[in-house]
Amino acid sequence: MDGEVECEIRWKIKNFGTFQETLQKTGWKLKGPYSAVDYFYQPKCGNFWNPKKKRIKIREWKTPKSDACIYLMQNDVVLWKGNDYQKTIPPFSKIKLFEGSIGKCKVALQGMGFEEWILIDIADGRLWHHPKKKMYLALEKVYRMGWTGRMNFVGKTSKIVDDKMRRTISEFKVPRRHVKLKTLIVMLAEKGGRMERPSDEAIKGVQEIRSLKESKEEAKSEKLVAAFKKRVKKAEKIKKRSLKKKVTKKKVKVKKKVKVTKKRVSKKIVKKKAVKRKTTKKKAKVVVKKPKKVMTKSKKKKRK
Repeated sequence: MDGEVECEIRWKIKNFGTFQETLQKTGWKLKGPYSAVDYFYQPKCGNFWNPKKKRIKIREWKTPKSDACIYLMQNDVVLWKGNDYQKTIPPFSKIKLFEGSIGKCKVALQGMGFEEWILIDIADGRLWHHPKKKMYLALEKVYRMGWTGRMNFVGKTSKIVDDKMRRTISEFKVPRRHVKLKTLIVMLAEKGGRMERPSDEAIKGVQEIRSLKESKEEAKSEKLVAAFKKRVKKAEKIKKRSLKKKVTKKKVKVKKKVKVTKKRVSKKIVKKKAVKRKTTKKKAKVVVKKPKKVMTKSKKKKRK
C-alpha cells in the first residue's frame, strides 16, 4: 500500500485579532478551543530517534478534558526543492498505543525504557474549518513562541503538496520566507541543539554551567533583596522624622497663643489704674492753693 506525501507548515501571527477577523470574512468557521501538553520521549539506551522520522509522545488534553494518549509516529523523509517532506508509512504513520491518566502513561513509557526529552505546552489552541475548501487551520499559542498558525497538506507527490501550500499562503498574505516546513518538535530540537543524544561529558558540562548560573542568580537576588531592605529602612526613618517635626510644631503654636493673651490683659488693667490716680492728685492741689492766694492779698491792703 503506497503512502502519501504530507507537509506541516507553521508561521508566526503578529496581529491575532485582525487575522481571526479575516478568517471569518473569508468563510472560515471556528470549531472549538483546546489546550494540550505534548511530552516527547527518547529511549534511554540504544539508538537515538531522529524526530524527523520517528517519535513517541504523550498528549495530555487540558481542554476539553479527556484521557491522555501515547502515540507512535513513523514516516520517511523526502527532499524536494531543498525542503523536507514526510512520506507516510501506513498503517504505522500514527498509532495510539495506550489511553489513560497522565501518570499511567508516564509509568508505561518509563517501563518500556524511555525517558522524557522535550515538552511542548500549547496554552491556547483554536481549530478553524472551511467547509467549501475542506481545509483545517489550527491557531496555537505555544509557550515562549506566541501565536502561530499550523496547517497540514496531503497529496500523492511533493509537487502537489507544495502547490497547495503556496496557494493557501498567498490567500493568507503570508510571505514564503516566514513559513517553516518543519514540525514543532523538530524546530525546538534544532534550536536547542538536541537532534542527537548528548555524551556523558556534555551532560556534565551542561550541569556545571547550570549550577554556576543558578549560584550567580542567587547571589544577584540576595544583593537586590539587601538593597531593597536598606531602602525600606531609610524610608521608615524619614517618615519617623517628619512625624516628630509635625508634632513639635503643633505644641509650640499652642503655647505662644496662651502667652500673648495674658500680656494683653495685664497691660489694659495697669493703664486704667494709672489714669485714676493722676486725676485724684490734681484735684487736691487746686483746692489747697486757692485760699492761700486770697489771704495774702487782703493782708497787703490793710497794711497800706
